[in-house]
Amino acid sequence: WKYIKLVFKYQKLFKLRQTTYTALVEKKINFDIPTIFYALHFEPERTTIPELIKFKNQLSIIKAIAQSLPEGWQLVVKEHPRQHLYDLRDIHFRSPKFYREIKEIKNVILAPIDFNKDSLIEKCKIIATITGSISFEGLIKGKPCIIFGDSWLQQCESVKFISSEQSLKKSILYLQNKKSTDVKQDIAKYIQNIAKYLVYSSHSDKHLRIRKAYFKTNYSTLITNLTSAIIQRL
Repeated sequence: WKYIKLVFKYQKLFKLRQTTYTALVEKKINFDIPTIFYALHFEPERTTIPELIKFKNQLSIIKAIAQSLPEGWQLVVKEHPRQHLYDLRDIHFRSPKFYREIKEIKNVILAPIDFNKDSLIEKCKIIATITGSISFEGLIKGKPCIIFGDSWLQQCESVKFISSEQSLKKSILYLQNKKSTDVKQDIAKYIQNIAKYLVYSSHSDKHLRIRKAYFKTNYSTLITNLTSAIIQRL
Protein backbone atom coordinates (compact mmCIF):
# COMPACT_ATOMS: atom_id res chain seq x y z
CA TRP A 1 0.00 0.00 0.00
CA LYS A 2 2.88 2.35 0.72
CA TYR A 3 4.17 1.79 -2.81
CA ILE A 4 0.74 2.34 -4.37
CA LYS A 5 0.31 5.58 -2.40
CA LEU A 6 3.76 6.68 -3.55
CA VAL A 7 2.88 5.99 -7.19
CA PHE A 8 -0.36 7.98 -6.99
CA LYS A 9 1.46 10.84 -5.28
CA TYR A 10 4.10 10.86 -8.01
CA GLN A 11 1.53 10.73 -10.82
CA LYS A 12 -0.20 13.78 -9.40
CA LEU A 13 3.08 15.67 -9.06
CA PHE A 14 4.23 14.54 -12.50
CA LYS A 15 1.15 15.96 -14.24
CA LEU A 16 1.24 19.18 -12.23
CA ARG A 17 4.92 19.65 -13.01
CA GLN A 18 4.32 19.27 -16.74
CA THR A 19 1.31 21.59 -16.89
CA THR A 20 3.09 24.24 -14.79
CA TYR A 21 6.15 24.24 -17.01
CA THR A 22 4.05 24.42 -20.18
CA ALA A 23 2.09 27.36 -18.80
CA LEU A 24 5.26 29.33 -17.90
CA VAL A 25 7.28 28.93 -21.11
CA GLU A 26 7.80 31.71 -23.62
CA LYS A 27 6.69 30.37 -26.99
CA LYS A 28 8.23 33.22 -29.00
CA ILE A 29 11.72 34.12 -27.82
CA ASN A 30 13.41 37.26 -29.12
CA PHE A 31 16.93 36.17 -30.06
CA ASP A 32 17.81 39.65 -31.28
CA ILE A 33 18.65 40.10 -27.59
CA PRO A 34 22.09 38.61 -26.73
CA THR A 35 21.39 35.29 -25.01
CA ILE A 36 23.03 32.83 -22.64
CA PHE A 37 21.51 29.36 -22.89
CA TYR A 38 21.42 27.23 -19.75
CA ALA A 39 20.35 23.62 -20.28
CA LEU A 40 18.95 22.14 -17.08
CA HIS A 41 20.45 18.81 -16.03
CA PHE A 42 18.32 15.77 -15.36
CA GLU A 43 17.95 15.08 -11.63
CA PRO A 44 18.81 13.00 -9.69
CA GLU A 45 22.19 12.68 -11.38
CA ARG A 46 25.78 12.58 -10.19
CA THR A 47 26.51 15.74 -12.21
CA THR A 48 24.55 17.74 -9.65
CA ILE A 49 24.95 15.39 -6.67
CA PRO A 50 27.81 15.49 -5.73
CA GLU A 51 29.83 16.92 -8.65
CA LEU A 52 28.36 20.42 -8.52
CA ILE A 53 31.15 22.09 -6.61
CA LYS A 54 30.65 25.72 -5.59
CA PHE A 55 26.92 26.23 -6.12
CA LYS A 56 24.37 24.34 -4.02
CA ASN A 57 21.79 23.64 -6.76
CA GLN A 58 20.70 24.56 -10.27
CA LEU A 59 18.38 27.34 -9.10
CA SER A 60 21.34 29.08 -7.46
CA ILE A 61 23.25 28.80 -10.75
CA ILE A 62 20.39 30.36 -12.72
CA LYS A 63 20.11 33.22 -10.21
CA ALA A 64 23.87 33.80 -10.32
CA ILE A 65 23.92 33.93 -14.14
CA ALA A 66 20.92 36.29 -14.20
CA GLN A 67 22.63 38.65 -11.76
CA SER A 68 25.81 38.57 -13.84
CA LEU A 69 24.22 39.27 -17.22
CA PRO A 70 25.62 42.26 -19.14
CA GLU A 71 23.15 45.09 -19.71
CA GLY A 72 20.58 44.15 -22.35
CA TRP A 73 21.22 40.38 -22.20
CA GLN A 74 18.83 37.55 -21.35
CA LEU A 75 19.10 34.00 -20.01
CA VAL A 76 17.12 31.22 -21.67
CA VAL A 77 16.59 28.08 -19.58
CA LYS A 78 15.35 24.82 -21.07
CA GLU A 79 14.27 21.72 -19.20
CA HIS A 80 15.98 18.40 -19.79
CA PRO A 81 13.64 16.22 -21.93
CA ARG A 82 14.09 13.20 -19.63
CA GLN A 83 12.80 15.19 -16.67
CA HIS A 84 9.32 15.08 -18.15
CA LEU A 85 9.38 11.35 -18.75
CA TYR A 86 7.73 9.12 -16.17
CA ASP A 87 10.40 8.05 -13.68
CA LEU A 88 9.55 7.44 -10.04
CA ARG A 89 13.14 8.11 -9.02
CA ASP A 90 12.77 11.83 -9.62
CA ILE A 91 9.87 12.30 -7.19
CA HIS A 92 11.95 14.63 -5.00
CA PHE A 93 13.37 16.63 -7.90
CA ARG A 94 11.71 19.49 -9.78
CA SER A 95 8.49 20.87 -8.46
CA PRO A 96 6.06 23.42 -9.88
CA LYS A 97 7.56 25.85 -7.35
CA PHE A 98 11.00 25.35 -8.95
CA TYR A 99 9.69 26.50 -12.34
CA ARG A 100 7.76 29.41 -10.85
CA GLU A 101 10.88 30.63 -9.06
CA ILE A 102 12.82 30.57 -12.34
CA LYS A 103 10.06 32.50 -14.08
CA GLU A 104 10.18 35.23 -11.44
CA ILE A 105 13.90 35.94 -11.99
CA LYS A 106 14.52 39.09 -14.00
CA ASN A 107 15.70 38.59 -17.61
CA VAL A 108 15.20 34.80 -17.43
CA ILE A 109 13.00 32.96 -19.95
CA LEU A 110 11.82 29.36 -19.94
CA ALA A 111 11.98 27.73 -23.37
CA PRO A 112 9.43 25.08 -24.43
CA ILE A 113 10.68 21.57 -23.78
CA ASP A 114 10.25 20.70 -27.47
CA PHE A 115 12.24 23.74 -28.63
CA ASN A 116 14.99 22.43 -30.88
CA LYS A 117 18.23 22.25 -28.89
CA ASP A 118 20.45 22.79 -31.93
CA SER A 119 18.49 25.91 -32.80
CA LEU A 120 19.01 27.26 -29.27
CA ILE A 121 22.74 26.63 -29.54
CA GLU A 122 22.90 28.43 -32.88
CA LYS A 123 20.98 31.46 -31.61
CA CYS A 124 22.74 32.00 -28.28
CA LYS A 125 26.01 33.81 -27.58
CA ILE A 126 27.22 31.63 -24.70
CA ILE A 127 26.39 28.12 -23.43
CA ALA A 128 26.07 27.52 -19.69
CA THR A 129 26.07 24.07 -18.09
CA ILE A 130 27.43 22.16 -15.11
CA THR A 131 29.32 19.48 -17.05
CA GLY A 132 26.83 18.63 -19.78
CA SER A 133 27.78 17.38 -23.23
CA ILE A 134 26.01 20.46 -24.61
CA SER A 135 29.24 22.32 -23.84
CA PHE A 136 31.10 20.32 -26.48
CA GLU A 137 28.17 20.60 -28.90
CA GLY A 138 28.34 24.37 -28.49
CA LEU A 139 32.11 24.58 -28.89
CA ILE A 140 32.16 22.75 -32.21
CA LYS A 141 29.50 25.20 -33.42
CA GLY A 142 31.59 28.18 -32.34
CA LYS A 143 29.87 28.97 -29.04
CA PRO A 144 31.99 29.63 -25.91
CA CYS A 145 30.94 27.97 -22.69
CA ILE A 146 30.82 28.51 -18.93
CA ILE A 147 30.81 25.42 -16.70
CA PHE A 148 30.10 24.95 -13.00
CA GLY A 149 31.62 21.50 -12.43
CA ASP A 150 34.81 19.65 -13.29
CA SER A 151 34.86 18.81 -17.00
CA TRP A 152 37.36 17.34 -19.45
CA LEU A 153 36.88 20.55 -21.47
CA GLN A 154 37.77 23.08 -18.80
CA GLN A 155 41.33 23.65 -20.06
CA CYS A 156 40.03 24.82 -23.44
CA GLU A 157 40.55 28.56 -23.97
CA SER A 158 36.87 29.08 -24.86
CA VAL A 159 35.64 27.38 -21.67
CA LYS A 160 35.56 29.10 -18.28
CA PHE A 161 35.16 27.18 -15.03
CA ILE A 162 33.05 29.16 -12.55
CA SER A 163 34.13 29.10 -8.91
CA SER A 164 32.35 32.23 -7.66
CA GLU A 165 29.95 35.01 -8.64
CA GLN A 166 32.95 37.26 -9.28
CA SER A 167 34.56 34.80 -11.69
CA LEU A 168 31.18 34.37 -13.40
CA LYS A 169 30.90 38.06 -14.25
CA LYS A 170 34.48 38.22 -15.50
CA SER A 171 34.03 35.08 -17.59
CA ILE A 172 30.87 36.35 -19.30
CA LEU A 173 32.58 39.66 -20.14
CA TYR A 174 35.55 37.75 -21.58
CA LEU A 175 33.56 35.19 -23.57
CA GLN A 176 31.09 37.67 -25.07
CA ASN A 177 33.90 39.01 -27.26
CA LYS A 178 34.88 35.57 -28.57
CA LYS A 179 34.26 35.15 -32.29
CA SER A 180 32.92 31.87 -33.66
CA THR A 181 36.13 31.26 -35.59
CA ASP A 182 38.19 31.81 -32.44
CA VAL A 183 36.11 29.28 -30.50
CA LYS A 184 36.44 26.66 -33.22
CA GLN A 185 40.20 27.20 -33.35
CA ASP A 186 40.40 26.88 -29.55
CA ILE A 187 38.55 23.56 -29.44
CA ALA A 188 40.50 22.19 -32.42
CA LYS A 189 43.78 23.13 -30.71
CA TYR A 190 42.62 21.62 -27.42
CA ILE A 191 41.55 18.33 -29.03
CA GLN A 192 44.89 18.17 -30.82
CA ASN A 193 46.72 18.66 -27.50
CA ILE A 194 44.83 15.86 -25.71
CA ALA A 195 44.56 13.50 -28.69
CA LYS A 196 46.96 10.98 -27.18
CA TYR A 197 44.56 10.52 -24.25
CA LEU A 198 41.45 9.93 -26.37
CA VAL A 199 40.09 6.54 -27.41
CA TYR A 200 37.25 6.10 -29.89
CA SER A 201 35.31 3.42 -28.07
CA SER A 202 32.69 2.85 -25.34
CA HIS A 203 32.95 1.81 -21.72
CA SER A 204 29.64 -0.03 -21.30
CA ASP A 205 27.09 -2.14 -23.17
CA LYS A 206 24.62 0.73 -22.97
CA HIS A 207 26.96 3.12 -24.78
CA LEU A 208 27.79 0.43 -27.31
CA ARG A 209 24.08 0.08 -28.13
CA ILE A 210 23.71 3.86 -28.46
CA ARG A 211 26.67 4.10 -30.82
CA LYS A 212 25.36 1.24 -32.92
CA ALA A 213 21.85 2.76 -33.10
CA TYR A 214 22.83 6.36 -33.86
CA PHE A 215 26.27 6.18 -35.45
CA LYS A 216 26.10 2.71 -37.06
CA THR A 217 29.43 1.89 -35.44
CA ASN A 218 30.65 -1.67 -35.62
CA TYR A 219 31.00 -3.45 -32.24
CA SER A 220 34.26 -5.12 -33.17
CA THR A 221 35.82 -1.78 -34.17
CA LEU A 222 35.05 -0.22 -30.78
CA ILE A 223 36.28 -3.29 -28.89
CA THR A 224 39.48 -3.40 -30.93
CA ASN A 225 40.08 0.32 -30.32
CA LEU A 226 39.61 -0.08 -26.57
CA THR A 227 41.75 -3.19 -26.16
CA SER A 228 44.47 -1.74 -28.37
CA ALA A 229 44.54 1.45 -26.26
CA ILE A 230 44.81 -0.58 -23.02
CA ILE A 231 47.65 -2.71 -24.42
CA GLN A 232 49.43 0.38 -25.73
CA ARG A 233 49.29 2.09 -22.35
CA LEU A 234 50.41 -1.03 -20.51
